[in-house]
Amino acid sequence: MRLPVADGPTVRAYALGLLRAHRSALTRIAVLHGLAATAGLAGPWLLGRVVDGITHGTTGGFIDQMVAVGLVAVLTQAGLTRYATRASIVFGEQVFARLREEFVETVTTLPLSTVERAGTGDLVARTTNDVNRLQHAVRFGVPRVIVAVVSIILTVVASVLVSPLVALALFVGVPGMVTVVRWYLRRATPAYVREAAAYATLNGTITESVEGARTVDALSLGARRHRRVRSDLHEAFRAERATLNLRTVLFPGVDLAFVLAPAAVLLWGGWLASDGRVSLGAVTSIVLYGYQMAGPVWELIFWVDEIQVAMTALARIVGVQLVAPDRTAGTDRPVDERIA
Repeated sequence: MRLPVADGPTVRAYALGLLRAHRSALTRIAVLHGLAATAGLAGPWLLGRVVDGITHGTTGGFIDQMVAVGLVAVLTQAGLTRYATRASIVFGEQVFARLREEFVETVTTLPLSTVERAGTGDLVARTTNDVNRLQHAVRFGVPRVIVAVVSIILTVVASVLVSPLVALALFVGVPGMVTVVRWYLRRATPAYVREAAAYATLNGTITESVEGARTVDALSLGARRHRRVRSDLHEAFRAERATLNLRTVLFPGVDLAFVLAPAAVLLWGGWLASDGRVSLGAVTSIVLYGYQMAGPVWELIFWVDEIQVAMTALARIVGVQLVAPDRTAGTDRPVDERIA
């Protein structure tokens, strides 16, 4: 018998419930990171104005003003990022603390009959491997995803405001990126579920062999247990290899997609500028926005992979809550102290 694994809708409902319980903290994080990202957008815009100023003729005073404004923007971004990062870390710790408390409470109230039938390996894997995988995503992944999404949205908005025509080139890699990510997501969940199950089986085999070492020795079962461990190791290796193959498609595909954007902006914007439809400053700003957006996009895709691992771990952790009690309290009460 294995402990149950929660299905997708159950996991999503549980995760959304956790986030709703910390709605105010999420809002504060989004606002702080949004302000920090907005301050960070000033640099490319100011450089574009400098390019236009030099192209059409300007004064040293104008350049000095742009440098001063850029310095203020950098300092503002640094200060806002500091407070936003602190709020993100506190949020991650609070969410994980609640999740851990609920999980420990559930584990300690599991029916003994269920634990004995399921074996120690599956439960040990859920309380160690799965919790460790989940804590990394909750403490760092969720805040970083919020930062990346806010940064991408604001960068796209800023690019469109500078020049909608040039900004079109930023989306040249989106179809390829969406195709690769959709391909990955369709295959990731089953692959990571298999990986988690393989490690649970391996943990169970090793734990049982260690706890029953005297029995194994007395009955000369060492060779059999050794073969079992090797078989479980091979299955864990195959499961790891399957998830690795998915990542070898996801990461290069995304790399290619977002490398195209700045190059496309440069070529498309250069042609528009040579035709007099846009200014060189606008092209410069949007090229820099394209490079600036590469960081958040890459981080978002990286955490898509990590969150797939975490969601698999969460499905196994939430699955423990789905274990039905093996008995229910009745209304019968003893008549006296005698045992008939």
